[in-house]
Amino acid sequence: MSKISELTEGKWPKTSIIEALQAHGIKKSDTPIPSKPKYGYKVENGELVLCEKEQKIIKLILELHAQGNSLRKIARILNEKKIKGKYGGLWDKSVISTIIKRETKQEE
Repeated sequence: MSKISELTEGKWPKTSIIEALQAHGIKKSDTPIPSKPKYGYKVENGELVLCEKEQKIIKLILELHAQGNSLRKIARILNEKKIKGKYGGLWDKSVISTIIKRETKQEE
């Protein structure tokens, strides 16, 4: 809000901006859409939605982990299968660890 006020050289005080937004039924999102969504998600029409292709890879990661494979081995398997990371890069154990932690936390 303060940035808008600065850009308009104070011609629109913060309270006027808030009142205008409320009058038009525009609400501030409680959870802003990230510019770089986490693996397994994508932004579509301004909404954060599941990415089915990436969700299948997450399922594979969880299956490999459940089979007792190490994080490093899971990364190696994905790289050998030429499965690219979110932005086209190679997999490493830290990304695998983050995905497993996030997914197992969601299941609780």
